[in-house]
Amino acid sequence: MWWGGGSSGKVSAGEEIRSSSSGKKWRIILWYCPYDNHKKDSSGSVVVPPKSGEIYRVIYKDCYAISFDEEFSAEDYLKGTLRFKVSATDSTGYANVFKEWTSSQGTTALSTLNTTAHGGTLSWNTTTPAWTSGY
Repeated sequence: MWWGGGSSGKVSAGEEIRSSSSGKKWRIILWYCPYDNHKKDSSGSVVVPPKSGEIYRVIYKDCYAISFDEEFSAEDYLKGTLRFKVSATDSTGYANVFKEWTSSQGTTALSTLNTTAHGGTLSWNTTTPAWTSGY
């Protein structure tokens, strides 16, 4: 399946993606935490998972979208199933799947991500609060 990435190598608004485009890699991050643990900015408009407390984070690096089965009818919402493929390690031997859990009883925080091992950065901004990513 060809989905994601255009001539720039990243998904850009307004950029046409064609069947002749090569598939690009994705990094998928899933966060699981109790609603009461979500962090908010002073206005309450930005809500993000916390860095510590009860939280479980799963990261899949270097994924390829392999299928998108969409379903749509006049009386319903557009819905579908998106499938990704990921290998255990990348070409340099670094892991492609990361799982982390922190307990509400402990003070251990989730680790920040680095470009070499995690395929991009992810750091915690205490002021906002927010997670900031980069490649």
